[in-house]
Amino acid sequence: MGLSKKVLLAVLGLAHTLNHSFHIALPPLVPLMVREFNVSLSDVGLVATIAYFMYGFGAILGGKLSDKASVSSVIAATLLLSGLSSLILLFQKSLLSFSISFILISFWASFYHPASNTLLAYVFSDAQASAMGVHGALGSLGQIIIPTIAIVLALAFDWRIPFIVLGLVSMLTSIYFVKTPSLKPNLKADIMVGSIKRSVLLKIAIFTVFVGLYFRGVELYLPTYLKELKGFTEVLAGVALSIVLFSGMIGQILTGRFADVLGDRRMLAAAKIGVVLSLIALQILPGGLVAIMAILVYGLSYYGHQPAFTSLIGRMFRGSGMGGVYGLVFFMTFGLSSISAFIAGYIATIYGLTYSYMVLTFFALAALATILTLRS
Repeated sequence: MGLSKKVLLAVLGLAHTLNHSFHIALPPLVPLMVREFNVSLSDVGLVATIAYFMYGFGAILGGKLSDKASVSSVIAATLLLSGLSSLILLFQKSLLSFSISFILISFWASFYHPASNTLLAYVFSDAQASAMGVHGALGSLGQIIIPTIAIVLALAFDWRIPFIVLGLVSMLTSIYFVKTPSLKPNLKADIMVGSIKRSVLLKIAIFTVFVGLYFRGVELYLPTYLKELKGFTEVLAGVALSIVLFSGMIGQILTGRFADVLGDRRMLAAAKIGVVLSLIALQILPGGLVAIMAILVYGLSYYGHQPAFTSLIGRMFRGSGMGGVYGLVFFMTFGLSSISAFIAGYIATIYGLTYSYMVLTFFALAALATILTLRS
């Protein structure tokens, strides 16, 4: 790998971190916001649901732009505009101002993944899954400390500060991509989309929806679950998300490398088995140490599936229009499935977090069952 590719991959890793950082920062801040605004988990969950939907919906537009415009320009725009949207919190401290800011941040941030995945699929075509694994791992490396930094800044100053700081860093990072307009892949049709069997496309669509239905709810309420049901402190519960991301970083590197050798489908199935087992262990086995181990396995498995899945999509749809396909898949995962936050919050409010996580585990099991029906 040449120096220019290494630099590109490193900066994309930073951009990836910032893209997810706003959402990663939210979960440990939820208890503080609920207490300050005197609202329920379902109220915050509703705001998050709308934001997550926009995070998926905007990916469709981002995917189309990635096929027609300079990919680097799309990435620069997503960083700059999401950063600017965070500054809304400077003017008013209320649930309404947070809602507007968070929804706008999510919409602009949604452009990133179709653009970055399209770029990675062509620039690193000889080791696609590995490059995507490294890209994901570099993003996770930065995200590991985001939940901890977020809760520390919030407790020391104000819950708005983490979002504002992340917004400023995003705006600064956009400068790199503004100065590199040549980062536009030379697309040509290698495999026609029409040759892919509709049954396979349907299974992929169902799989992405089920994945979104469980992972949003699991991550959003994990700190609250650990605090209320496992006896964790607020700070330790916030650190738990960093543990998820740390293990996820390792998982992405490992599955990325193994997927290029053993096949994308095998690694997807293995990752989903790990997700289901870790969620079951978290709920039925007592003890803080067991909970931490379950969290480690969950992060390793959930984030570990991503390089194999994005590589699978890239191999299937390699050719003109790949960005649009990535955008559509991202929408199905993050947009249509954004209702997960509301569902989990509503069940938690009415019946408790125990039943909420049981439903989330069912969605994870459904995702596993769907991927097992795919043939190698």
